[in-house]
Amino acid sequence: MPIEALLFRIGSEEYAADASQVESVLRLPPAWASAPAPQGADGVAEVNGTAISVFVPFALLDLQSMTVTAQTRLIVTYSETGPKGFVADDVISVVPVDDAGVKPLPAAIARETPRWLRGVITLGDRMLLVLDLCQYVASRERQMDHDGEVTP
Repeated sequence: MPIEALLFRIGSEEYAADASQVESVLRLPPAWASAPAPQGADGVAEVNGTAISVFVPFALLDLQSMTVTAQTRLIVTYSETGPKGFVADDVISVVPVDDAGVKPLPAAIARETPRWLRGVITLGDRMLLVLDLCQYVASRERQMDHDGEVTP
């Protein structure tokens, strides 16, 4: 049974996530970084009248800082504490992927990889890392050191 994968871009790289983890995809609200954010979050956005924590994945993926453009999107996903936002530079599409199309990471890499990095898919000549958005948000909520900085 195929799953649907949401394809998105962070920096110059494309990634995939299980579309069933996505509640909605919205334009990033302009004031998302101006309000005080809860511990572990990078900002707050109002979605359907509710303030949600916003997480920017760039630091954990060893990417440079984010530049907000007209294509920047807020991917609304879930956590144990309610809806959360995940920022991507662009959302490309939703594509069907056969269950067998999601390959686990090689064992040598998987041992040192965060739980939110689920595997890889190949689409044509492109290989994309598959992120578990719910796990990523949960890890950001949990992984704070004594200085309030996110620890990988």
